[in-house]
Amino acid sequence: MKRFEGLVLCSDVDGTLIDEHNSVPKENLEAIQYFRANGGKFTLATGRIPEAVTPVLHGITLDFPCICHNGCSIYDFYTNRYIDTVELPKEAHKAAEQVMELSPDSGIEVITPEGIFVVKQTFATDRHIAFEEITARRADSLEEVPAPWLKILFAQEPDQTDRLNGQMRSSAYHANYTIIKTHQYYYEIYHKNASKGNALETLCARFNIDLKNVAAIGDNENDLSMLLKAGISAAAGNAPGSVKTKAGIVTCTNSQGAVADFISKL
Repeated sequence: MKRFEGLVLCSDVDGTLIDEHNSVPKENLEAIQYFRANGGKFTLATGRIPEAVTPVLHGITLDFPCICHNGCSIYDFYTNRYIDTVELPKEAHKAAEQVMELSPDSGIEVITPEGIFVVKQTFATDRHIAFEEITARRADSLEEVPAPWLKILFAQEPDQTDRLNGQMRSSAYHANYTIIKTHQYYYEIYHKNASKGNALETLCARFNIDLKNVAAIGDNENDLSMLLKAGISAAAGNAPGSVKTKAGIVTCTNSQGAVADFISKL
């Protein structure tokens, strides 16, 4: 029996698999190839849209569909189609409007299965689009964005993100939506049942994978639901303490090859 036979590794992308230059460290590429050659299966769970995952896949083979949009969708790169989506209800525009009132300087993106629509362009949204190497369409208002919506992303400076996170978590909308800081610059709203953890559970049920045979690694709050459901969990060394304390293993940082370090500990 091969060393990793029966084990599925599911990795976050930003802050975990890739470094600060949007590249996959050589250590990770080599370790993933070694992991798969020795019986393991590999896939990703990310907040990115499928288009933004594609540049990351150079040198990487996915054995299962990819969890995208922070669990709002599961996308199969072999058939180029979604196999599952969790859509925002139509009332979500009201939550977006409240954010616009609380933080008028925030950039706003609405993410749909068709792609990203920039409703309010700022330096922060430009940075997001450029970093993920994706194209985006413009919409002059929320009403112009076609349904269905998967999530709403607000881009701003870190101090504004923390303030907004606190304000929205204490609002009435928190009971109906997942409201979460996904990056120091980004704050997102999506369906209350959408999470990386729930998407991982859906993926495992579809492919008859036992969750106890899943090893998951991430670096942020949006990864916690996945880490808590996986049989083996790890936090990258650059993760905040709130994530590290919930993970079974703490690796080196993403720039040092966190995924490779995790594989070496399996």
